[in-house]
Amino acid sequence: MTEEPLNPYAAPVSDIGPVQPPVSDAARIRREHIAHETSLKNVGILYYLGGLFAAFVVIGFVIMFVSQRRQVVGPQEFLIMLFVTGVYGAIGALLFVSGYGMRRLQRWVKIPAGFLSGLGLLAVPCGTLINGYILYLIFSRKGTVILSEEYQEIIRQTPGTKCKTSPVTLAIALVLLAVLVATIAWTVLRSSTV
Repeated sequence: MTEEPLNPYAAPVSDIGPVQPPVSDAARIRREHIAHETSLKNVGILYYLGGLFAAFVVIGFVIMFVSQRRQVVGPQEFLIMLFVTGVYGAIGALLFVSGYGMRRLQRWVKIPAGFLSGLGLLAVPCGTLINGYILYLIFSRKGTVILSEEYQEIIRQTPGTKCKTSPVTLAIALVLLAVLVATIAWTVLRSSTV
């Protein structure tokens, strides 16, 4: 067997292999689902804001209870106020729990978030559209994958891949929070002058 002579004009040859390392299955699955994951986490922010609003409503009702203690309130009106306060308190607690589960992509969040979104469908037309989209995010194929135990392991295997909340979502959340705070401040100031 004869050895070929060395060609000084030939392109260099190396054994370094491919330039980019092969992508793991976990990284590929995470990249395929990252936009949907971000949307689910953004729903968690909305649930937190809704829970905050419900908490302020409950606080307002408690203040009404205390201020009307001196006035004559019939037992029927008292029971109605108590019932409404309890409903808002329960919904607020469910919103906070759902927000927590959504932000952490927990599997159990499908039940409380599905219940809340099912109720939200009754708020025609905007509530129907928003809650229909939330139900799609939760129960679609990608939502089912993301809200699974296996996906939690994928998240642990891909610490460098992060969800980024869009500036538009943050701006909307801040505007909603500012409107909520302004409404509460206006209500408190107005009630103190009456």
